[in-house]
Amino acid sequence: MSIEEREEQEEDEEGRRLIPRWMLRRTEMCKHKHGCYQNVVLSFYKVFVNSLAVKLALGNLLLLGKPAKLVESLRSWRNMKDHMRFALFLSLLNALYKLFLCVLRRFFKNDRVNAAVSGFLAGLLSALIETPGRRQLATILLISRVSDASLNMAEKRGVAKRVSYGEVGVWLVCNLFQQYLFGYEKDCVNHSQWKFMKKWSLTSVSEMSVIDNFHRTNLDQLKGCYPAH
Repeated sequence: MSIEEREEQEEDEEGRRLIPRWMLRRTEMCKHKHGCYQNVVLSFYKVFVNSLAVKLALGNLLLLGKPAKLVESLRSWRNMKDHMRFALFLSLLNALYKLFLCVLRRFFKNDRVNAAVSGFLAGLLSALIETPGRRQLATILLISRVSDASLNMAEKRGVAKRVSYGEVGVWLVCNLFQQYLFGYEKDCVNHSQWKFMKKWSLTSVSEMSVIDNFHRTNLDQLKGCYPAH
């Protein structure tokens, strides 16, 4: 055995001492090819690289016809930090979910409960590195999914009566409420979501100024109803 091979073997043995042996193997419920630890590390690397590439492509898509601004955007540390934070969020979310899932599978055999607990813990911990705006948006999406899952579960178990086109009605009510917030209470809307809706609603600058003035007028009237003590 050469000196390099011996050094590599010693490094592998030191790494195994730091990692519990049970994480180097799979459980009966695991479907991945490698051990649990290796699967978590590979998943983190793949998701980070792919999500960073997608975020860079989408973030600079509109600058393809402007080479100078494209180079400036790619060299901007502020933009790169945002892209890397987003990629780190997704990779941590995926890796932590698989880590908690593999750990829980060694104690509990109910994979539905294991997946739910793992998803909650992974989302809670990975959201700590995200920006406040994206954390708010993720919370809104999570609440919507929980509401939808709760309604479906209540209908299947007979707790709630199924109404024809009920989901369409709920969607219309939520959409109307969202449009009202977009028009008159934009401070309550997620900033990135508001910018997206403003961009694709074809609202002109004059129309937006009218909406702002209407909003300020209502706010002044509301303040007049509640004088300061």
